[in-house]
Amino acid sequence: KEIYTLLRRDVISDNQLFSPSAKITRAQLAQMIYKMRSTVDPMSSAVPYISDAASLGSYKPAIDYVVGKGFMKLDSKSAFNMNGTITYSQAEEIVSMMIMRTFSWNEIANHMMTEKFARSEGLTKKTALMTKAEAAYMMYVLFK
Repeated sequence: KEIYTLLRRDVISDNQLFSPSAKITRAQLAQMIYKMRSTVDPMSSAVPYISDAASLGSYKPAIDYVVGKGFMKLDSKSAFNMNGTITYSQAEEIVSMMIMRTFSWNEIANHMMTEKFARSEGLTKKTALMTKAEAAYMMYVLFK
């Protein structure tokens, strides 16, 4: 239900198979955040230098947004690493920056357990990788 809602809102794209059980990449999460937040919280500062900017393709506006807002960080070489994956602990850091309070993945995982009867690996292992479905559900719950 939440994935279809985000499809209708153009937060996720239907031009390719969504693959809900696939691990979400940094670029895909940046795109979700950009599409959900940029209209209500527009960019107001300059974007820092991103060394791999030439390889970002259609994700560049979203990556500029999340890096410029401080939601997502660059590595020590100023690269975004768009194909890198997201762990539950990284998601906690990103969301904490977005909502300006300490966020725990357990908030979403417990909600998933009671509402969807789905157990998230992030409940017991914060270093595990987040799936696309979990990221979509998190965005839906946090920013209805």
